[in-house]
Amino acid sequence: MTAVAGAEVKERLGRPFWWLWAGQSLSGLGGTAQSLAMPLWVLQVTGSASLTGGAFVAGLLPRIVFSPWAGVLADRFDRRGLSIVLNLLAGAVTLVLLLVVELRNIPLYYVLTVLLGTVSTLNSAVLPSLTPALVPASRLAAADAAQEVTNGAILALGPLLGAAVAVGLGFSGAVAANAASFVLAALLTLPIPRQQPAARGRSSPLAMLRDGVRALTGDRLLRTAVLAEASLFACLGAVPQFAVVLVGADGRTAQAGLFASAMGVGWLTMSASVAKRRGALNPAVMVTVGAALAAPVIGLVVLCAHASPVWVFLAGFVAGAHNLLFAMPNTLLCQRHADPATLGRVLAFRRSFVVSAQCVSLALVTFLTPIWGVGPVLAVAGIAATVIALPTALFAARLARNLPKAVTA
Repeated sequence: MTAVAGAEVKERLGRPFWWLWAGQSLSGLGGTAQSLAMPLWVLQVTGSASLTGGAFVAGLLPRIVFSPWAGVLADRFDRRGLSIVLNLLAGAVTLVLLLVVELRNIPLYYVLTVLLGTVSTLNSAVLPSLTPALVPASRLAAADAAQEVTNGAILALGPLLGAAVAVGLGFSGAVAANAASFVLAALLTLPIPRQQPAARGRSSPLAMLRDGVRALTGDRLLRTAVLAEASLFACLGAVPQFAVVLVGADGRTAQAGLFASAMGVGWLTMSASVAKRRGALNPAVMVTVGAALAAPVIGLVVLCAHASPVWVFLAGFVAGAHNLLFAMPNTLLCQRHADPATLGRVLAFRRSFVVSAQCVSLALVTFLTPIWGVGPVLAVAGIAATVIALPTALFAARLARNLPKAVTA
């Protein structure tokens, strides 16, 4: 009886993880409210759709440029302490945005958006590299899925949340709420035990950067899995945004909102099902399934874009569930397979490659849609994703099967 009880205790995620999860969820919720409200503020102040789009680009660039350096920080310092400092810094930067809103200063808004995006990028490398130190190895999939459940809920409720905060509290209220969420996230991280720096020795930042590149590209499984994932994002990275545009064409604003929320529900449902699994879960197989289903799933989205609300919701639900199949697994694979001393850098480089691939997708779809139309471009993107990524994903799955069971189970 005691042995069984002890085994059950070991299988729990544990209080430190839930402190981390609570802080990450709060900051994610506040960040979503601000990210959806502030572009509306830019549009209100300037009346320019291009300047509004520029706000999204300003937030995206730091994820490409600074992700590798984020990994260096995550491996060089106490990840728990680093997360606390970064959350407090993000809260301070967000508070300065309150002044920007009052002054209606768009250039300063762009500067602070880049700065906030940089801090967020640094923190995004810390959190997943901290998780393996807080939960049993057998529960990593459940821990990652629990975090994705929250992301799915935020995706599902995000459009309503951003609009409600902007209307109910005003744009200044949205910024203040986000600043408070960062401070609360820092406070919730305090009970987590202090962590020793993962990196051994005191190499220079450039040397650590090189070691991170070698850790990712020198490992055959990680290299192949990330290549398959990046191929999928290069084809499908722009699909969620442009699918909403396709569904919302001809003034179908309500259907577009329904589709976006349905994607969040699909993501939430898939992540919840993964969180409940306690058996073997092979991340490489999940990416393979995602690659194989890309063409039919995007085809369903295109066919149902102008159908009845029931079909629009179904298409969004399937698309959201499909997105999780290739967006989450490689985080889990890196956590299980990479050396803990280089985990932060491996995750950061993987993130940088994926975001770069997503930018390629956005550029290609933006260029091609005026020529072919949104529907045909998305359909071709789905077919290309399956044709290009599936062979690489299958090879990664074959490599994973040849590894010890502890790595992929």
